[in-house]
Amino acid sequence: MTTTFGPLSKTRHNSNLLFSIMKRSLAAASVLALLGLGACSPQTFTMNVETRSPSSSGIDLAGKSVSVVYVNQGQDDEFLRGLSEGFAKVIEDDYFDGKQAVGIYKVDYDPGADYASRDSLRHISADTDGDVVFLISPKYDEMSFSEVYPSALSSPDSAYIVYARQPYTLNLVAYDATASADSVRLFQGKSTARQPVFAKKVETVEDLAAKAWPQMSEQGSAAGKKAAQKFTSTWKNEQFTMFYYDSPEAWTTGGQAAYEFKWAKAIKAWLTLVDTNDLQKRSCAEYNIAVGCYMLGDYDLATKWLNQSDADAKTVLSDGLRKRILSRQKALSK
Repeated sequence: MTTTFGPLSKTRHNSNLLFSIMKRSLAAASVLALLGLGACSPQTFTMNVETRSPSSSGIDLAGKSVSVVYVNQGQDDEFLRGLSEGFAKVIEDDYFDGKQAVGIYKVDYDPGADYASRDSLRHISADTDGDVVFLISPKYDEMSFSEVYPSALSSPDSAYIVYARQPYTLNLVAYDATASADSVRLFQGKSTARQPVFAKKVETVEDLAAKAWPQMSEQGSAAGKKAAQKFTSTWKNEQFTMFYYDSPEAWTTGGQAAYEFKWAKAIKAWLTLVDTNDLQKRSCAEYNIAVGCYMLGDYDLATKWLNQSDADAKTVLSDGLRKRILSRQKALSK
């Protein structure tokens, strides 16, 4: 049964963007020099690519939309807003080329709601259109304060400075609605936010806390950036080999586009080569298209093209590519 709680409030816009699953490990080179020798049988060229692998947490965000939701308990709103934005910034830098793409939402705390339950997270995922939802809900210990020191400011209200210390346990729940396991994962970490507070010499603890919390956005941002590191990608250097012939020119066009990491353009060129009765050439073009689909993160389509390539005339490179596709599909299904 889904837990009912207050409405989600969106705190910033996110764009619908493509996800990068690779990056150059070598500068783009002219493939024309590699394809200069004519041949009637298929030739190959190899390129090095750094491909994205799942994070150290085991959660793979590549190709998925992401939402961050924080549970607002009242006075901690600025701290949690900063924490959520810092967390989102790291994810965006890693998966979205730095563009704003992670939706950030807040929900007001309700003591009767179980925000971290699977049903609640499914509900949040649907409401936010997030394939992966990160739910942030810290637990705070008592805030403490240092001795009162004179400040360099002349205003009576800021004549003294006090250092606030707020220990907390960061509860970060991750839910991937696209994973077959349909599991909820909890990540925890302890830390302390420290914030200088300018004040009158005599103020109550409550007054000092009320001044400290609204100033803790930067403290939250630093905590969020640190927490997000566990979900950033690892990169693996891989070699990919593709086929080419001396003619028609589409082989060269596709190969050059691949070297420039313009995979959609490469696929478009290779698609013009499948309308032939030469089964070997057709199979090589279909294999290349499968590589292009793999690079774009469409593993199901890559499998279909590789199956067609095998049906026409299985290439010596087919088994290696199929293993890579299956490995990616397995990682995404966890």
